[in-house]
Amino acid sequence: MSEIIQKLNPRQNTVEQVHVILRKDIIDMRLKPGEAISEKELCGRFGISRTPVREACLRLSFDNLVEVFPQR
Repeated sequence: MSEIIQKLNPRQNTVEQVHVILRKDIIDMRLKPGEAISEKELCGRFGISRTPVREACLRLSFDNLVEVFPQR
C-alpha cells in the first residue's frame, strides 16, 4: 500500500479540494508543462478513489490547465 502524501479534510468536498490543490501545483510550477501524471499516482497521493481524482482532472481540463488522454 502506498503512503498518503497529502491528507484531505473529510468535512470538505473531496473533488473541490483535489481540484484546488492540483490547480495550485500547476500555477506554482510544481507540476511542469507536459509532465504526465496518472490517476493512480494521484489516488496514492491523496489516499482516495479514482472517481474524485477523475472529476478533478476533468475540471482542470475545462480550465485548460491539463489535457486528459485515454490510458495507453
